[in-house]
Amino acid sequence: MPSPLNWGLCALLATSAAAAGPRGAPESEAPDRVAIIGAGIAGSACAWFLKDVPGLEITVFEPGPVGGRVREVLFPAVDPVNVEAGGAAIHSTNKHMAEFIDALGLHRDTSSAALLFARQQKVDSDVADGGAASWNGQSLLKLSPFDFPVSLLRTRRLVTKVIGQWQQIYDLQTRNASFDHPWEMLKTLGLDSLASISARDWLKDKKLDKRFLEAFVDGVSRVNYGQDSSINAFADSVSLAGAGLVGSLYAVKEGNSRVMSGLLASSGAKLRTQSVAAVRRSATSEGGYEVCTLDGQCEVFTSVVVAAPLEFANLTLETGLQPTTPRRPYQVTVATFVLAEGLSAQYFGAASGGTVSADTVTTTSN
Repeated sequence: MPSPLNWGLCALLATSAAAAGPRGAPESEAPDRVAIIGAGIAGSACAWFLKDVPGLEITVFEPGPVGGRVREVLFPAVDPVNVEAGGAAIHSTNKHMAEFIDALGLHRDTSSAALLFARQQKVDSDVADGGAASWNGQSLLKLSPFDFPVSLLRTRRLVTKVIGQWQQIYDLQTRNASFDHPWEMLKTLGLDSLASISARDWLKDKKLDKRFLEAFVDGVSRVNYGQDSSINAFADSVSLAGAGLVGSLYAVKEGNSRVMSGLLASSGAKLRTQSVAAVRRSATSEGGYEVCTLDGQCEVFTSVVVAAPLEFANLTLETGLQPTTPRRPYQVTVATFVLAEGLSAQYFGAASGGTVSADTVTTTSN
């Protein structure tokens, strides 16, 4: 789900720029210039939201492919199809993505090759029909709702409540709300306590079956985030929602990255393919900021939106512009595509000649 902080900042910029009413800036007056660093979903959507503000000139800096981690690959080598390799599935409760897809004339696809490779994100529906299994590195456990009926029902109710609280962000954004810190946003939504406790401890406190946590919750967490339920309860709730506990999943028929490229193209923003090296206060323009690229070129902008992780941006921010939160460790996730006839039953501890579930999730780190 796109960062609400970036949405809020774009809304704030839009409100501030439009506060004086409609203005077709006098020819002698230079337009307000906004720099957006990053052309993933946050950056491209920010450009889209700002496009209707009169008198704004928008420049997006992105040295890599538009779309960020959302991209497609052709697979397999023979008779290839377009497969979503990052950001493979869109959740039905994602209001902004639904609006973007409709505005850009794109089409939803619930049966694409992309979702065939993302089926493991719908483990819950497979649990219901007995078509999913959990593997702990030694034995294969068939997942069935009849094994954990109370835990499954309680988890669904808990996750439904969390997602309902999270969706309040759309109303706040409609009212141009913005936040100085993620914690302030979570507190406003009533979700701050979930960010302070691990999903495992949270669900244990709700009296969920330990076997359910290990076989189902840990498995889903590893599929989505490459980690177990030691991640915070809010993040794991989002993970479980994507596993079928709340709503459904779909992809964009034309390719999910077409949303980002479409938003950017429709915004009228200038795309610069240079990497930004530094952002500092301008010495020549009061209240302005200098954005300097790796090749040494610097330009002055009225506002700057950093729509990329600072941990990977190799971006130097002047003292006073740096975030107050420490840099965060990131989890590396690798997507491997394999074309095969089937899984070896013996490898997974099943009897020779047996079958292995189409959806098998791992629950340990090995």
